[in-house]
Amino acid sequence: DTSNPKGRLQEELQALRRESPLYRILAEEGPDHLKQFRVEVLWCGKPLGEGEGSSKKNAETAAAQDALERRCWEE
Repeated sequence: DTSNPKGRLQEELQALRRESPLYRILAEEGPDHLKQFRVEVLWCGKPLGEGEGSSKKNAETAAAQDALERRCWEE
């Protein structure tokens, strides 16, 4: 489901190990009405991807999408 990268990432990772991905804010920049967030997604302590967005939710979605494209947990 391309409309829900966070859900898809969680399903794929939990199929391997019963641990949910964790989203951490790396940066919050700009005035309140134009904030930009940078978020990384971690799983089992390993960074899987990063994303930016105008809200925490958008940044988390972008980070999940980045992780799904990189698939570094399969290495």
